[in-house]
Amino acid sequence: RPSTNYRTKIMAHLGNDLWTGSVTHDFKTKAALAENISRPCKTPTATKKSTSSVDLSLYCPSGNASHMHDCHIKKYCIKYRLYNSGNRSMKRTLTSSSSFQLNSLLPFTFYEIRLIGVSYNPFYCNIFFSPSPPLIIKTDPVAPLAPTNVRETTTNARDVVIEWSEPTYVNGSVSRYRVGYINGKYISSSSTSINLTDLNPYTTYTYTVQALLKHTLENGSIKEMWGEKSLVKSFTTRQAKPSPPRDLSVMQSNLTSASVTVDWQAPVSPNGRNTYVINYRVGSCTAAIVFADSSQKETNLSRSYTLSGLHPFTSYTVWLQAVNKEG
Repeated sequence: RPSTNYRTKIMAHLGNDLWTGSVTHDFKTKAALAENISRPCKTPTATKKSTSSVDLSLYCPSGNASHMHDCHIKKYCIKYRLYNSGNRSMKRTLTSSSSFQLNSLLPFTFYEIRLIGVSYNPFYCNIFFSPSPPLIIKTDPVAPLAPTNVRETTTNARDVVIEWSEPTYVNGSVSRYRVGYINGKYISSSSTSINLTDLNPYTTYTYTVQALLKHTLENGSIKEMWGEKSLVKSFTTRQAKPSPPRDLSVMQSNLTSASVTVDWQAPVSPNGRNTYVINYRVGSCTAAIVFADSSQKETNLSRSYTLSGLHPFTSYTVWLQAVNKEG
């Protein structure tokens, strides 16, 4: 038998059933070479797959070669490689179970998987079934990474251009991008830039950028998948000319012979950091006083200012302007 220990004894025969002396010798037979059974294993069946693994169901028929007795499967040898990558890249793994999970695979990649059954009997040790026909399978795609080099350019008080570069890892084709801003509002683009319009002047916005990948699966169906969001970025639009101040009035309770207090409401659209120019005129003489606003973005607060050094019992005309660097 292959791979078996034996002992021999040699003696001389002198006749009349007489034997003399003996020499013993111990030896071990060599292991039998693996032989292929003509019947191949069945092509492995994929029961489940993911981005990095494939679950396989394995089956090989029992051997029936004439020189073997009850040749049953002992182990399964799974050979796999990247599809069309050549025999040198073939990997192997063994299992005694009829179900097995191949791990550490690349996402969205074709693999070729074959099965070889390993049998055993007392006379021929390990015997390998013929390799199965190949299973060609593609792992699932993963969501792309976030777009890179995200940046913005403020063109005016109401428009901003957002630009970015394609994600560094894309396992498919980018269908489109979207920019998220203003409380979950999104705007899409088929290129790596987009123009945000109709924004509010002198307002801070935050935004992110995502890529949408389109995958064609093995069954011909289309699968779309949003990738990771970029880091949150922010920008502030430029200032614009403010709208007029509101509700200018004279506080009669503070009116004296030499002074008067006027009050007003801030513009509905301040559009920047404003100061106020209080103009007043008597006859053909006009004067202007600049009033700096300490509460820039509060539009619901009253402002007031006291004009002093006036002439008694004199009629004045007062008007008001809001001003910022845009006008």
